[in-house]
Amino acid sequence: MKKIAVLLIGVFLLACTCSAPTLTLPRPTSTPSILPDRIESPVSTPPLESNLTLVRLSPRDGSLTGQLHAAAPQAAALGQRMFVEFDAEWCPSCKVITLGLEQQKSEALLAAFDGVYLIRLDVDEWGWGVPEAGFEFEGIPVFFRLDENGDPTGDWIDGSAWGPDTYENIARVMGPWLHQP
Repeated sequence: MKKIAVLLIGVFLLACTCSAPTLTLPRPTSTPSILPDRIESPVSTPPLESNLTLVRLSPRDGSLTGQLHAAAPQAAALGQRMFVEFDAEWCPSCKVITLGLEQQKSEALLAAFDGVYLIRLDVDEWGWGVPEAGFEFEGIPVFFRLDENGDPTGDWIDGSAWGPDTYENIARVMGPWLHQP
């Protein structure tokens, strides 16, 4: 029975935290107890205290490429850099990020994401990648840098980059990545 439980936990962790071969930091084995079972995320929220805009896109609204190109002028008008995040409400790392940005308003995370126009895509709606739009990955959360037109640049980072899912760990890695030239 223990072997089956360990195997199932391993499969679950692998599904949520697969990463590129070059990223080898260990992943946590438990979720912080402060997380709710489900975090509701609005379709779009106005910029927060940190000059962060969060937008949730749906495949029902058209092609991803078209939606990203339409969002580019909005991000430019706000003076924000565009990024895409693939996430899911059941993913522990994704829950920590959502909680820190939208509900707890973590100072560390808000500072790291300052000046960002973050387009959030749920893998349960979009699938595990949208190759025709330039997004391929194996684990979530995963973030992709977009250019001024809303096209992927090929630069990405996933949840295996920061180790344990704490606001400080995530901010320590994501802040420099989000703000690099």
